[in-house]
Amino acid sequence: VLFLFVDGLVDRSVLEKDNLEDIMPNTADFFNSGFDFRNHYVNAEWTLPSFASIFSGQYSHVHNLYHPHKIDEIGKSFQILSQYFKRNQYTTFSVGGNGRISPSHGYVKGFDRTIYRSAMPAQEVISNFLEHNLVFNKRDQFCFLQFNDLHHNLPIVPDFSVMSSLQSKVLASTLNPVSQQNKSVWDLKNDDKKKSYVKRIKRLDSYLKIIYQYLNDNYNPSDISVCLTSDHGQSYLSDDTYPLSIARTKATWLFKSGDKLGSNVKEYTEGVDIFNTILSDAGINFDNNIDGKLPVACGGENERNFSFTQSIYPGQTYKAVINSDHGRYTYETVIPVENNGVINHKNPIIKIFQDNNTKVSFTEEQVKEIVINKLNRV
Repeated sequence: VLFLFVDGLVDRSVLEKDNLEDIMPNTADFFNSGFDFRNHYVNAEWTLPSFASIFSGQYSHVHNLYHPHKIDEIGKSFQILSQYFKRNQYTTFSVGGNGRISPSHGYVKGFDRTIYRSAMPAQEVISNFLEHNLVFNKRDQFCFLQFNDLHHNLPIVPDFSVMSSLQSKVLASTLNPVSQQNKSVWDLKNDDKKKSYVKRIKRLDSYLKIIYQYLNDNYNPSDISVCLTSDHGQSYLSDDTYPLSIARTKATWLFKSGDKLGSNVKEYTEGVDIFNTILSDAGINFDNNIDGKLPVACGGENERNFSFTQSIYPGQTYKAVINSDHGRYTYETVIPVENNGVINHKNPIIKIFQDNNTKVSFTEEQVKEIVINKLNRV
């Protein structure tokens, strides 16, 4: 079981691309018989809470990782994905260098081996994976690989393949220190950054080909399952400045499971659903007291009617967004979230962006009810 996590990989529709081949040809080829979730939304706008939801199957207010200035530990009172695999006799391995998925946040739990170095580049992540697999290729394995190559411009020296393909003025714009002072969630639309971003996606895809080729050469397809997903998109890809915009919250999720034939999946899915899907596919039982659901495409009983994303960020207003076939609904408090995470719902601001081609819609009262019901699940 191979989990490929790419920080900041938006859904291709945000890049106005119909086909994955246009930006990730090697990834598209490898997952061509797998599941391609076309309405997949993350559960938070940045890595710390969003990835914790993926690895726990729980919303931010349940797993409690949302404070930007506290080093909170995941899984104090519940099992995370890696622990379930470890408990079921898998050899477990983690490699990468994401600061919000670090050992200090508890992400060594359930792993037999962890290799962590801040901002570890793709080529080093892949090399460590291949070294590990050469030793343990006869064992059942759960391998978790983190790729940070798309998030900001982490390398001090820009990647040569990206730098050489961009005009100097574009490169200067994307690397301008002044433009990097704001958190990425507040970035304004920037076409130069978009060009650089697409180049970095294509660069990463060329490295991922090494993994795909290795799997094809060394494993029977029925013996492997591979998940590739992300935690958020990029604000600078859209004119929409709302922190929970589609450009920020619609992400890539691809899943390939043995000989199972997948397809483009149009049902709504969330980050928390990845937890259910990976464990269910491996036949591993898990705690049902979670927020994730198994998509119908993968054997679940019923589809989600909408997706739910929220922002719990102390000092800022609480925000939530609901995406559905009949519209997009935003919810925002007037009073900022307290330092301990307490949310005051007095006189919230609710906006409805309805699809005029449909008749069904949520009222403001229904939107508030959905949000409150979600937050009452602890």
